[in-house]
Amino acid sequence: MQIKNISKLLIAPPYKNTIKLATILAVVMVVFNTTLDVLGLQSSGREVDLSVGWSVLILAVIIAPIIETFIYQLLVITIAKSWKLSDKISVSISALVFSYVHFINTKISIYMFIEMLPFAGFGYVLGWVYLINKQRAGIRGGFVSTALLHALYNGILFTIASGLLWLAEMI
Repeated sequence: MQIKNISKLLIAPPYKNTIKLATILAVVMVVFNTTLDVLGLQSSGREVDLSVGWSVLILAVIIAPIIETFIYQLLVITIAKSWKLSDKISVSISALVFSYVHFINTKISIYMFIEMLPFAGFGYVLGWVYLINKQRAGIRGGFVSTALLHALYNGILFTIASGLLWLAEMI
């Protein structure tokens, strides 16, 4: 998909395309992690206790997207661009840092790198959302659109994971 097509998908008000993208990414992440579980390849111990409910939801949907957008998109991309790196390299660095930090407390193994792939992909999307919207609407536009996509993604992922947990308890 070309960058022009991505920008059309992400910027259309009232963000209905952003909601579609967040939903697609969340479903892909659930399918990917479920496949790893079935194949016995998920070993990082990154499970989140969803039973604590609201505190996890607030952390995942409000606090984390704001802090992570500030650090992994705004700061990392701004620093990379100040070093005269291209957009692709700046976004790639941002995606790798975003992905790695989500696994910082796990044992380094091939499984960790396999599990990092969807995070790197999502970080790459977030990096492009930030960069494209920053160029069109300034830093605030880039920040808000990226944090919104991240919050929607986390909210949808939380909803799917909670639903699956509820189904598992019912069985």
